[in-house]
Amino acid sequence: MSDVLERHFWEAINAGDQAFLVRAPQKEHENFVQTMTIQAKRKVATKDEYKVITWMPGEGFSNGVEAPTLFAALGILFAAERSASFSDAHSVMVFKWPAAELTNAPATRARLCDAIAGELFNTQKRHWPAVFVMHSSETLPKAVLDHLIEIPWELPNETYFAAETVPAMERSLQQAQLGAVPLERRELVKRPCTPELRSQISRNLRGLDALNARMILARAVVRCGSFYGKASDGATLHDVVRELKDGVLRTSAALEPVPASEIPDIDELVGMPDLIAWTRDRSLAYTAKARRYKVAPPRFVILAGVTGAGKSMAFRAVSHITGKKPYVLNLTRCMDRWVGSSENNVREAFASAFALQESFCLEEIDKMMAGTQGSGDTDGGVRRSVLGETLRFIDKLISAPDNETLLVATCNRLGDLAPELLRRADKIWGVDLPDDEERWQILKVHCRRLGIDPEGYESAKDEILPAMSDFVGYDVVKGLADAHASSLNNPETGEPRHSPNFTCGRPTPDQLIAAFKSRKPVIAQDPEGVKAQIELVRSKCDPVNAKKTNRGTETAPRGRRNLNVGSRRDD
Repeated sequence: MSDVLERHFWEAINAGDQAFLVRAPQKEHENFVQTMTIQAKRKVATKDEYKVITWMPGEGFSNGVEAPTLFAALGILFAAERSASFSDAHSVMVFKWPAAELTNAPATRARLCDAIAGELFNTQKRHWPAVFVMHSSETLPKAVLDHLIEIPWELPNETYFAAETVPAMERSLQQAQLGAVPLERRELVKRPCTPELRSQISRNLRGLDALNARMILARAVVRCGSFYGKASDGATLHDVVRELKDGVLRTSAALEPVPASEIPDIDELVGMPDLIAWTRDRSLAYTAKARRYKVAPPRFVILAGVTGAGKSMAFRAVSHITGKKPYVLNLTRCMDRWVGSSENNVREAFASAFALQESFCLEEIDKMMAGTQGSGDTDGGVRRSVLGETLRFIDKLISAPDNETLLVATCNRLGDLAPELLRRADKIWGVDLPDDEERWQILKVHCRRLGIDPEGYESAKDEILPAMSDFVGYDVVKGLADAHASSLNNPETGEPRHSPNFTCGRPTPDQLIAAFKSRKPVIAQDPEGVKAQIELVRSKCDPVNAKKTNRGTETAPRGRRNLNVGSRRDD
């Protein structure tokens, strides 16, 4: 149970409210009951502690009273004054999975509404606040919802992990039988966490539900032998926790962590000096001094430009500058065939992102948000609902000063985005076509990644550049890959390919030129569409390289380069 949920629940109980609704993922239901039991023991009302009594369909109450249906359970509570099993004056009644009966049984709905209206759960003799726990995707009839107070569900935060999860693992290690552990390691195994270590573990567990957090921490401790040990491959406890967490998030929350090998260095981000400078300035808002002066960090940034221009690489570089781990938030994986499931999956993905407080990218958001105006006629309004969930998530970030989540969206067609989404962006950056010098720098960067010395091509620069006309970064990378494959025909050692001593040679300038000339640029697939995209980006966005506004020919709008894309001749 998060601090927010706990605070809202007990504040409502103390105010005299009697019936509550909590929508939570199924795997969190048992944790909710356990945490509710722990917290209830700490709450005192009229000098009596609260007790927690749960009801499950087909099983009855946890105190042994049989009640297979919710209708029967409510009937027992109506007559509870004559039952010794419910003599406690202060008990929290937790009803799990009541949605099916409340939806399909009118008599049960009527009895519940009568119970709440008649203050069954809150009288002068007793205080029995009722909590109805349901799956996030389930719904209740309006007649029932009008009588319930819905409490917002959130994933546990660092405070919960530091107070519950880590101490629970410490207690398990203290009670563990260490007969097979060498004597010199037993003291290390039972050594408790320092406050600094507990805080760091809690940060690494952010974004997980309580059940997965306990499982991941237990597996990490087993692999490392203790909080202070290392795994067989040399990984520390924090490395193992992050690795296991990424696996859980990848399968359950539509969050795909970006591998460290795909995060570029700052000097590899070619042609975007203004974006880099702005990100460095705004990343200072994540410092303690900025928080003390209530300086707001960036929340939502849009990167717009033609396909293959380097928007995804820019996102990863922005994450590197801000010191955050980059994730790709794949909303298409949230789509489901059941009514309401898609919106619920999107809601849960955003909840995980909010709890993680890292950097997230909504790639090609224009594809996901296109057609929201007519969404009700084509997909039952799902895209419109997804847009609404996205806007609510951004508003939640803006209204949470202590949350440091950064959301970055990339798009090709800026005009397909809703105005209300554009209005919420801290900055809308336009990624323009690279010029000749930027294409040359991109080529050098990717040559170094392949272990090729780019200085050997300087003498042929004047011949190579015309072959890359109209190329975006993606074209340069793919053309270099083709040339690199061709270089298998000219090995440096002269050994045959099947020989273990075979060494791939460096592509010759002629091979580079031939590979580039044989490749049709991406923007040549739809010249008119690309031209319209570039015009819109240049007129509506802040350029990632403002110096280009003073470069170009008279035919280039706003001083930019000519837009005769797709007209390259391969001669």
